Amino acid sequence: MKVIEIIRKYEKLIVAIILLIITMGIVLNNPIKQTDEVTLFYETFKMNNGHPIYKEVNVLVTPLFFYIGLIIFKIFSPTYLTYRIFGTVIWTCLLYNTYSLLCTLKVNKKLTFLTIAFMPIFLRNAIVVGANYNVLAIALSILAINLYLKCENKDIKTYITQGIFIFLIFMTKQNIGVYYALALVILEFNNSYTIREKIKNILVLALPTIIGFSAYLIYLYFAGSLYNFIDYVFLGMFEFQRNIGIESYIIVISLINIIPVTIRMLKKETDKNQEVLFIISIIMLLISYPIVCDFHSRIALIFSIISFIYLINELYKEKKILNYIIIVAIVVLAIYDIAYSIFGIVNWNKNYLKDKSTPYFGVVYNNEIDNGIKIVEFYIKSTGKKVAFFSPISSIYNLELNITNGILDLPVVGNVGLNGEEKLINAIKSLDDGTLIMKTKAGLKHEYRGVHEFIEQNYKKIYTLMDRLEVYEKRG
Repeated sequence: MKVIEIIRKYEKLIVAIILLIITMGIVLNNPIKQTDEVTLFYETFKMNNGHPIYKEVNVLVTPLFFYIGLIIFKIFSPTYLTYRIFGTVIWTCLLYNTYSLLCTLKVNKKLTFLTIAFMPIFLRNAIVVGANYNVLAIALSILAINLYLKCENKDIKTYITQGIFIFLIFMTKQNIGVYYALALVILEFNNSYTIREKIKNILVLALPTIIGFSAYLIYLYFAGSLYNFIDYVFLGMFEFQRNIGIESYIIVISLINIIPVTIRMLKKETDKNQEVLFIISIIMLLISYPIVCDFHSRIALIFSIISFIYLINELYKEKKILNYIIIVAIVVLAIYDIAYSIFGIVNWNKNYLKDKSTPYFGVVYNNEIDNGIKIVEFYIKSTGKKVAFFSPISSIYNLELNITNGILDLPVVGNVGLNGEEKLINAIKSLDDGTLIMKTKAGLKHEYRGVHEFIEQNYKKIYTLMDRLEVYEKRG
């Protein structure tokens, strides 16, 4: 009994520690490969080396995530280990905030623990990506929802607090901030206030973002980065239309939430909490667009899962056999989560790169990438010429070789603002005549094909490395 009492007393701390272990094993043991994690690390690394964001680093989102990463690099060290610990903390916060929200909603403890045990498995393909601005924005959104639902009688403090969170979320990932704000506006019109009160509340919600964002725009103007900021963060979104698609499971899981909740709402069998969760979950599905991939789809569905679990909780009836089934499921999933992550931590401890002189310190190295970096480095030194990469995988080489070439460092559709293809071609034209260009052998999914054609027409291929990287020099 004493053990049970201790667990109940320190439940929140125990849950936080277990979630930290689970996420740590998944994040740390992920071998290095070209993902968003490498790109975001490289962009933060460049900022740490004195390259101003937006002016010399083509970041396509609002900057809070990168400023936090920069501060962490300044306090600790600009290495991959530091960055992966940063990612571990963000994911732990997201999962813990979900647990805390379910507690606020007074969801049955068994369902709460079942949900928290299931989510690391469902999100594993997203967790391996590590530190990411989308994840930080969602963690902040879940915390904001929790605070919103705790206030039964919404007063001016509630709206100011929510306004501050809108600003923080918007400054982490602009579209998620807009979606969360839109959900709150819809909820406001769903309240039984007068029109005057609703408009006043909406203005209070908007005020922190108006003030904070205006101040940041003024800063960017004097820093000479305002145009690039608008171009990368807002105008570049039109370029992403090329990447629109859909993941089938996002439809299935969404409908599992949408159909039963809608039926209950039509029958007027839902409470206020369910309506809040449902509206937010519908709006937040937009997170998966315009780049519909496995990562974006899974994180967009987090809100639908929370809404669905609350619905299940409302319908849940205590039955002995059902309780046993849920308890067994919790134990099995928890053991699997913890065992998987402990194995990951042990494997990471055996295999991580221990050379503190490289930015990759602390990462489980991929032999193929390690050999590739050495081959590229040897070739560059043997030619004695400057090199500019044109490839989505260039971040991996640029990091180790300390190379930077402005927007050419991340020549992906949508990452270089409006008319990206024209900008990249102009950037190539501005290179010194003796500069070699290394590009991927064939254009990958999110590249500008027209730039590949320009290089092949105006440069001569002189070598191929690893049957993957083609080396070009300007035609005489």
